[in-house]
Amino acid sequence: MHFNLGSIQLTGFPALVVFLTVSFVAYGWPAMIISRRAHGSAWPGAIMAIPVINIIAIWVFAFSRWPKSDGAEKK
Repeated sequence: MHFNLGSIQLTGFPALVVFLTVSFVAYGWPAMIISRRAHGSAWPGAIMAIPVINIIAIWVFAFSRWPKSDGAEKK
């Protein structure tokens, strides 16, 4: 992996760490917030960081029961 940011060049492990950090902030953190609001736990949102598993997780999440919203619909 190679990043060229003007005069700064990152390669190898440091580039991977930067890429994973930016990816988590852009995708993982919002997924954890959404999961915490819907289910009460942030761990399902943390699964979104794992490739291929995240596709399965989003489908399970979309069609699962939402305890916080299920009670509001019955009233």
